[in-house]
Amino acid sequence: MKHENYTDQLPDWLRDLQNESWQIEVVLSGLILFSLFQGFHFIDYIESRFIFEFSILSVQGLGGILKTANAWLIICFVTHLLLRAVWVGMVGLSYSFPEGIIKENLKYRPVFKQFLSQIPQTRERILQLERWASTMFAMAYMFFMSLLGALSFIMVLLVLPVFAMKPLFSNFGNYAYAAGWFNTIIVSTGIIFIFDFLTLGLLKKIPYFARIYYPIYRVVNVVTFAFMYRNIYYTLITNIRYWKLMGAVVIYLGASYVLIENYSGNGISGIEVFPESRGTKTILSLNEYDNLRGEEDHTVITIQSDVIKENYLRIFVASIHMIEDSIKVNCNYDERVKEEAQDSLALECMSNYLEVWVNGTLQNVPKWYFYRQKNTSQVGMLGYLDIGHLEIGNHQVEIKFAKPIADELQGLGIIPFYKAVGRRE
Repeated sequence: MKHENYTDQLPDWLRDLQNESWQIEVVLSGLILFSLFQGFHFIDYIESRFIFEFSILSVQGLGGILKTANAWLIICFVTHLLLRAVWVGMVGLSYSFPEGIIKENLKYRPVFKQFLSQIPQTRERILQLERWASTMFAMAYMFFMSLLGALSFIMVLLVLPVFAMKPLFSNFGNYAYAAGWFNTIIVSTGIIFIFDFLTLGLLKKIPYFARIYYPIYRVVNVVTFAFMYRNIYYTLITNIRYWKLMGAVVIYLGASYVLIENYSGNGISGIEVFPESRGTKTILSLNEYDNLRGEEDHTVITIQSDVIKENYLRIFVASIHMIEDSIKVNCNYDERVKEEAQDSLALECMSNYLEVWVNGTLQNVPKWYFYRQKNTSQVGMLGYLDIGHLEIGNHQVEIKFAKPIADELQGLGIIPFYKAVGRRE
């Protein structure tokens, strides 16, 4: 009765818009789906472009989380389109056969007649599909805005403050320590907000704690654009049974865990001997080889190939602004730049700060050059190392710092390779 009264009070233009909204929904779902399917490639670019810059601040695994969110958006919008497709079919069917199911024309036995009586009429099914499709579109929109909100949270409360605090520290180790603690606090705050979101506001019901949580909730609400989807969220949790919602949350979390594991490269293969950490030295990273990495894969150090058919290594070291302060201090850059050419001084500082080791032996790279990668547009340094003295077989090259930046940051990494040509006589 309340629903009828509410409907009667609606202006005609709004009632007509509600009746025709499915057309707008279908168009928007199609356009958004097209963008979302391109989203995986874009996320790969974002991860490869920025993760190596923030790796020392423990902002890793972001790509897997974003891909999982992107996958859920695709699932929601595809489900919406499928429901609308069935709905359109049912509408057409009701036009062709307005009487729907004529049960009297079926001469089934009583047991099947009883089952048939449970099947709703065509018009009832159309209304049901209408509710499901509209609800799914609203949920897809909520997921979409939640993803944008999560990205805003990361940029506004995590990335930008970490960059802003860098000038406050002259020692990189102290900066990394402070940034790590700040990172932990902000991530923990985000986890608390997500927990409250998924438990349908459990933290808001706890006495005393609710008062402490309220200012945090308000700040995160603004940063994550919650005002854009708050009505949908509270409409769903106040109109759907609690046990159904919690069941959906459990399924969502379980499926999300599987997706994150898959997109993070671990997978659920059941093979226990394969290392879970991508950072281990026992796993090859294809983007460290120019011949194997994608056109937009960004990384810190690369060589020309995993199988070396020349008697030299072409080594590229990407510039990382987060270690520039340590490099400047190491070569007294700020004082010397007043009297020396900036470009040659910068090249000298970088060259003296980097050490190239092959199989545990320090090597001499005669000359380094500033270089911009053609495919990725990464800027850094390029050097050629003579390896004619090495035998055919497995070797590894390691880039270290002449003076470690911090205990946990001694160098940039190790790249294994196979030399396929013999030693130069």
